[in-house]
Amino acid sequence: ASWYNVKRGDKMKADLHMHSVWSDGKLNIKELIDRAVEKKVEIIAITDHDVIASDIDKWIEYGMQRGIKVIPGIELSTVESGKSVHLLGYFTNRAYVDESLRISLASISNRRKERAIKFIQNLKKYYDIEISYARVKEISGGIIARPHLAKAITEKYGYTHDETFELFLNQSSKAYVPTVKMSVSEGIKLLRKHQCLVVLAHPVIYPSHVFEKIAYLPYDGIEAYYFRSQPKDTDFFLQFAQKQN
Repeated sequence: ASWYNVKRGDKMKADLHMHSVWSDGKLNIKELIDRAVEKKVEIIAITDHDVIASDIDKWIEYGMQRGIKVIPGIELSTVESGKSVHLLGYFTNRAYVDESLRISLASISNRRKERAIKFIQNLKKYYDIEISYARVKEISGGIIARPHLAKAITEKYGYTHDETFELFLNQSSKAYVPTVKMSVSEGIKLLRKHQCLVVLAHPVIYPSHVFEKIAYLPYDGIEAYYFRSQPKDTDFFLQFAQKQN
């Protein structure tokens, strides 16, 4: 698509999976762009969880001023076999957010709120961990995700961030609540409807039986490079992507 304006074979430094304070990131979008420029990254995509910054156009222009391409995107929450599966969507058209997409994302946001409340209830029920929704909402500033719950727990009970996830917030925890009920196929259709390129996010984290069910859906790409991937994982997913074109 002309939005990207990159020739096949060109080499560049890019980060196409970035979160800001609009979801569970620690930096605002300006800070992300400035950090990327500092690190000599040429292209970034802002892919917050189930939300698109309302002022993203301003940051696309700011990126241009700083000599970096900013692609508007999203990390959409779906589910397969009771496990969360995330889809990265990269918008190929500047008119990427219309009313129907806003309604869809608002519905997901409402479900995330319900999930957070249920999480908080389960933490009290199963672990006697008591945190308030108001505090978690204050921490998040917007879309609520597990890192915001983790921060509320760590500041009250003294656990580290990693300990909080390991003990209370991972998918095997009694307190765990799945993100949404949208299927992977439905998520792909939603993103395609809004002219997105669709990439399966961090496949290395999915159990093998889940990956086998979702691996051959019509993605444009697969995230082979991820911080949890070992070299053998990256090689496997690169080869898989090549075989699937």
